[in-house]
Amino acid sequence: HTVELNHSPRFWDLVQRFEPQAREISAALRDARAYLPAWVLQPATA
Repeated sequence: HTVELNHSPRFWDLVQRFEPQAREISAALRDARAYLPAWVLQPATA
């Protein structure tokens, strides 16, 4: 996120230049959240 500070189409175009399967990897990571224990998704405490 040093060039595009968001997840816009321009961001994904840039990422895909370095990792052609970036969208598929992102989708797999998003789907994997279903298998994480609830405590992992809790906000960190100081």
